[in-house]
Amino acid sequence: MSNSSRDTIEAVVFKPAAGGGFVFQAPKPWLFGETHHYLVNEAQKTEILTIIAPNVPAWRRNAIIGAFILCPLLWAIAIATLMWAVSDHDELTGRDAVEMVILILIPLLLALFLAIAWTEQAKLAKLAPLIARLPPTEEQITAADKRRGMTRSI
Repeated sequence: MSNSSRDTIEAVVFKPAAGGGFVFQAPKPWLFGETHHYLVNEAQKTEILTIIAPNVPAWRRNAIIGAFILCPLLWAIAIATLMWAVSDHDELTGRDAVEMVILILIPLLLALFLAIAWTEQAKLAKLAPLIARLPPTEEQITAADKRRGMTRSI
């Protein structure tokens, strides 16, 4: 992952704590629900960043981006071809269009949700031993804090 991506991730999940150190916002396990915040020092922050923002080769990142573009496109083509093959009429009807949208969007949205949730679960599993040692805090990282951090990192 490039330095700018790592800096952005760092700016979003960490903020300076009032009493020193940093507030860390742990990943949400299922995308929804409340997040947990912990106090970390500089060494723990570096360890956490190594887990959640690993350095990956550019070809791997590009392959993943390509797959995220190509797979939905191939899925849409496959559904459209299948519907054309099994249809008993030549022209697309309104019902056909609605069925295609449902058959394309529902599986893609489900796959996207599962991919993101699986990624977050994997991060949490790797972070679990470290998080078990961290003290929880009442300090929060708000959406405004995240926006300010992203702006600073850019």
